[in-house]
Amino acid sequence: MSVLEILVTGGAGFIGSNLALRIEELGLKVTVIDNLSSGDVRNLRDFKGEIIVEDITEPLRFNRDFDAIFHMAAI
Repeated sequence: MSVLEILVTGGAGFIGSNLALRIEELGLKVTVIDNLSSGDVRNLRDFKGEIIVEDITEPLRFNRDFDAIFHMAAI
């Protein structure tokens, strides 16, 4: 069985970063995407997954499938 891959949008914000870290603790592969307009990459200092600095309101430059997406990005 392969490890589930999870995407967390807004993952550098307070809620998104805590969610990403907790999911990672559960042994899942986590990718965070955030434009850092209000989030802070320092919230992810213990995060071991991939961090993509990109704006989700623009077409994404990567093409990958995820098993689940947690949408925490907001203004």
